[in-house]
Amino acid sequence: MANLQKRNTAYKLWVSDLLNSNSMNNGSSSFFKVRDKEVHRVNIVGNVVFKFDTADRNYGSITVDDGSGAIRLKAWREDVAIFNNVRVGDMVLVIGRPKIFNNEVYLNPELIKVIDDPNWELVRKLELLKEYGSPPKVSEEVEVIDELSYEAPKPVVEASVVEEEVVDDVTETLRQKILTIIESNSDDKGLEMSRLVKISGLDDKQVESVVNDLLAEGEVFEPRKGFLKVV
Repeated sequence: MANLQKRNTAYKLWVSDLLNSNSMNNGSSSFFKVRDKEVHRVNIVGNVVFKFDTADRNYGSITVDDGSGAIRLKAWREDVAIFNNVRVGDMVLVIGRPKIFNNEVYLNPELIKVIDDPNWELVRKLELLKEYGSPPKVSEEVEVIDELSYEAPKPVVEASVVEEEVVDDVTETLRQKILTIIESNSDDKGLEMSRLVKISGLDDKQVESVVNDLLAEGEVFEPRKGFLKVV
């Protein structure tokens, strides 16, 4: 397999910590400064409190609340499919990249997993309390922005967002596609690598590179050699 640069850690955070943080740039990439961490990717658990799709399915969003604050997840074009199996009221685990546009902090989702066991929410809150203590209050400015996020976005505004906020690279779309295929087609043994390649319709080297990346991050694992499952 090709040697790929290790992807940034998806930090477990309070949503309010992220909403209160500032976007920064280190010269090579942008990130959010959260407490003492340089955050490029996040891992949050919360409840879906709002969902929106445009009629043409070129834009979609959900709003997730973890008890400390609420944040929008936004997707465009073919990536809107990531919201297909998510409903208002679901508890979800989200891995995504924080972005900011028009003073609104939001997430480009890489993975959304609906959680059936309510104990996951308690476990995550205990983890965050141990790591950071009680969540900070969301600033008044962010609260106003979050309320506005419940309104259906205007087509002209969102069209401009599509131009300004492009997905980082083609790899992100492939990564999302591979994760969705593995999760949707795995049985108790997992999904065989050869079947993953066939379902994806992608070149085997492309699939191998993305899988190598996901294995290195710990987001998928091999229950047995040649088979894959989402963590």
